[in-house]
Amino acid sequence: MTDPRDAYRKRYAELKERAAAWAAARGSVSVEANPVELDKDVILHRETIPGGWYWSVLVPRGRTLRLINPSGKSSVSALFWNADDTSERFNHADTVKLQWTAKLTQGRLLFSDMGRVLMSITDDTALHHDALVGVSSSATNAAKYSTGGRYSDHRNSRDNFLLAAGKLGLSPRDIGSAITFFAGVRTKAGGAFEWINQAAKPGTYVDLRAEM
Repeated sequence: MTDPRDAYRKRYAELKERAAAWAAARGSVSVEANPVELDKDVILHRETIPGGWYWSVLVPRGRTLRLINPSGKSSVSALFWNADDTSERFNHADTVKLQWTAKLTQGRLLFSDMGRVLMSITDDTALHHDALVGVSSSATNAAKYSTGGRYSDHRNSRDNFLLAAGKLGLSPRDIGSAITFFAGVRTKAGGAFEWINQAAKPGTYVDLRAEM
């Protein structure tokens, strides 16, 4: 009797090979970058977010949100919801799985939990973003800043998400796994995580176009 799992494994391998071939072919095609300096006429709003703080914004379909890292020492953890139906939200796992890669850069998509595209990455000069490790929490900060049994009450991404979501009428159940831009994380051949020192450069940016 044939084990159906063998058929699934074969299909998985075929799809993975096809995706790798597509990515290799696409890598040889030049993609036009967005302007580094934007005309004032196309800028609708600017916001400077202090370190450890949070911000939310409605991005209409077809508009682009540009995240800029002026110091090269910052990162931005982000979540996305469909403004017309907030029960549809960014799905971290499907975003990685459907594109067969955790390297999210220009040309990649951010999927919702309904399999639709929430945002597309139309330009990226940073090249290093974390779609694997996850965001900071009170527990991770306690471990990181622990000194003699005491730790800094550094603001963390998890609590920031809860505060931001609450102001949008959302609850903890609406907070899923996030992506962190400008974070130099990669996996070694054996699967261990590795931090890339000095991966972030001052002035780098990533452009996210809203597709709904």
